[in-house]
Amino acid sequence: TLKEVPSNIDAIDLTLNQISPQSAATTVLMNHLRNCKTLYLTSTLLQIDGISNYLMLLAYMTQLEHLDLGCNRLSENIRGLCQSLGSMKKLTSLRLIQCKPTAADCRELGQAIGEHPTLTDIDVSSAKLLRRAIEEFFTGLAENGSIRLKKLNISANRIDVAGLATISRVLSNLPCEIRKLNLARSLDFDFWDEDVGELFFDRSIEVFSFRQVKMNTLFMRGFSRAMPKQWTTLRKLDISCVKLGSDVAPNIKVLIEKAICLQSLRMEEWNISDGAWKIIFKALKVSPSIQKLHLLRNRYGEFPRSLLQLAIMISGNNVLENLDLSFNSIKDNDKALFSAIAKNRTLRKLYMVANPVDKKVWHDLKKENMTLESLYF
Repeated sequence: TLKEVPSNIDAIDLTLNQISPQSAATTVLMNHLRNCKTLYLTSTLLQIDGISNYLMLLAYMTQLEHLDLGCNRLSENIRGLCQSLGSMKKLTSLRLIQCKPTAADCRELGQAIGEHPTLTDIDVSSAKLLRRAIEEFFTGLAENGSIRLKKLNISANRIDVAGLATISRVLSNLPCEIRKLNLARSLDFDFWDEDVGELFFDRSIEVFSFRQVKMNTLFMRGFSRAMPKQWTTLRKLDISCVKLGSDVAPNIKVLIEKAICLQSLRMEEWNISDGAWKIIFKALKVSPSIQKLHLLRNRYGEFPRSLLQLAIMISGNNVLENLDLSFNSIKDNDKALFSAIAKNRTLRKLYMVANPVDKKVWHDLKKENMTLESLYF
């Protein structure tokens, strides 16, 4: 059957298939698909003793552009992976989620990846990289000096500000234009480092995630102060699930004011005071660019003053098109909010999932606001 498969297949997904690398079928398959451009092997290379055989077969797939080796036991076969990568001259995207290389292997892995001038997208999230491993990986990445990264996902690794500063210094010497940077679920950002500012602000970052990052007010204050007067590249920002106190509100206000081209903002699961929300909502009300606003799980329904400030923001905003207020304990009698939504003429999509509101309220709202195209409740 495999021999009858067309040889011009562009992509193949073998995710979760525990295919024995020693089998004749696997050899036929990999050889038959030498011209394949996209290959997903997520959670496929589960037999440690057979991974090296798989990696040897990958070396013949010289046309690969996108390779996903996530969730595999690669820690003992990094050298084999590096050798295979050497033959993939057209590779643009490499996914190594949970690859868990040792610090000793990180330099070699970085060197192998850094030799690809075509590679623009790297995902090493959840790889359990500690600070030394991070330093070794990015040092190796810089040795060839030809990689042109645009997307970098280093989320869910144990990175502190000092480690992030190392990444910043290395990338500053490479011809990279990082457009998407994911730092979600990293470790502790407990102080501000000027070298970090170079990574954030002196490049072309368009999408930035701070989701579930443990950072304190001191870091956020340094972040907002170091921002350029007009941060014109940033388009999407996620600062959800961060444990910050109410005193961070002025810094968030500065961030919103300086990111003049920001189109999408996520602020989910925040636990701050009514006064803090008032400061933030005032900035959002006059934002000239934010069209998508995700405010899930902030429990506005339990805090009438915050809910009122939210209503004021919605009624005065002239650019907002997509608003998500799901899981906020909003009730039928929160009339100020529903009135503000009804009067807003730019809103196109509204998400109000899991709020205890009667269906009649939603139907009446849809009748009052004729510009509202989609309502999810």
